[in-house]
Amino acid sequence: MKTWKQNTSLVLITLCILFLAGCASENGTIPDWRDVSFPPFNMSEPEGITNPVLTAADATDRDADFLADPFLFFDNGRWYMFFEIYAAYPGYAEIALARSDDGMHWKYDMVVLSPGYHHTFPCVLKYKDDYYMFPETYTAEEVRVYKAANFPYGWRHVSTIAKGRPFVDPTVFRYNDTWWMFVGSTNQDCYLYYSDSLTEGWVEHPKNPIINDDLSKARPAGRAFVFDGDRIIRLGQKCDVMYGEKVRAFEVDVLTRTEYVEHEIPESPILEADGSGWNAINMHQVDPWWDGEKWIIAVDANKGGKKGYSIGIYTAEKD
Repeated sequence: MKTWKQNTSLVLITLCILFLAGCASENGTIPDWRDVSFPPFNMSEPEGITNPVLTAADATDRDADFLADPFLFFDNGRWYMFFEIYAAYPGYAEIALARSDDGMHWKYDMVVLSPGYHHTFPCVLKYKDDYYMFPETYTAEEVRVYKAANFPYGWRHVSTIAKGRPFVDPTVFRYNDTWWMFVGSTNQDCYLYYSDSLTEGWVEHPKNPIINDDLSKARPAGRAFVFDGDRIIRLGQKCDVMYGEKVRAFEVDVLTRTEYVEHEIPESPILEADGSGWNAINMHQVDPWWDGEKWIIAVDANKGGKKGYSIGIYTAEKD
């Protein structure tokens, strides 16, 4: 028979695992940060970490030119990072994987998705017992859904949920028992779709494009997410001066199947270049993950040159 202290310890361990797993919700969606009230907007480089944590030189199965568009995922006690890798051969972007024990120190693993044409922006989520990826496939003018046969490997195309535009950077999230997707069309328009099913039946929102002909905020800049009850955050790239110059953050005020309203939060822009070093030129991707105590945040940055893009880690911690 377990003692009271043993039972208490088991409860605490279980709660920590749930936090690290992205706070799995009653509807089986990971990540789900509705119970997290602390925001991930005031980011800084963590002590003991020298950015970038991943560069093209870390790739072991490609002669890579650069790495970009990182997305985090925590599952079964291990951190994963999916990201774009580009190499002159094969000459298009693929999806690669890195692993970590602590979310801070990363080791390159391998290319995990290479279907023969451009794939990047690997937004990953878990629904019930299955893992899904929604990468950018703008050259095919569609949004494709991939499912992992053996997570984090074995990604297979299972459906196509939107067609007919040069879609860029799709990000899918769940809100009010509905699936929602923000997706850019080139750099100046942003579209909104919704569905009752993750892999089929997606419908264009009647307010589309929700951002029209505005290079300063239309293109997604990372995962859209819900936290602090029902606060919905959409991240957008500032591309009017230069591509991916900064990351702006917008809070959604109204999200229904007929209406959409957002405003820029006071903390925006939440990410921008320093003017020197590994992030000298621009920064255009933010992906936060709550670990139970703080946000661990994957970002990318460009120092300039052919192999300028690399990946770093920031945190947002309570005072």
